Parts: sequence; structure tokens; C-alpha cells
Amino acid sequence: MKTQWIKTTLSSCVKLQSGGTPSKNNPDYWGGDIPWVSSKDFKSIRIYDTEDHIILCPAN
Repeated sequence: MKTQWIKTTLSSCVKLQSGGTPSKNNPDYWGGDIPWVSSKDFKSIRIYDTEDHIILCPAN
């Protein structure tokens, strides 16, 4: 099966959000399924996964 790449913008594929990093001191935010992209993940031209993952709605 031949795969064709489609040229598109990053914002059409993901939700870009900025404003604050969840506290690493609070484990309720970390270890989920949502990739958390940071500068340490830019080791190559493509990102397949991230070192950190967050939880969408941590329990209070």
C-alpha cells in the first residue's frame, strides 16, 4: 500500500495552546495519554512521541 504525504499546516492537525506548564511537583497532571511537546522532544525533524504526557482533567 503506497502512502502519500499531504502538505498541511500544523494547526490543522493539532490543538496548539500556550500559557503555562502544569507543575511537575503535582503528579496528578502527568502520566496521561496526551503528548506534551517541549524543547527536549525536538531531537529530529519528526516527532512520533514525546517524553512527557499529561492528563486532560486531573482529579481534584
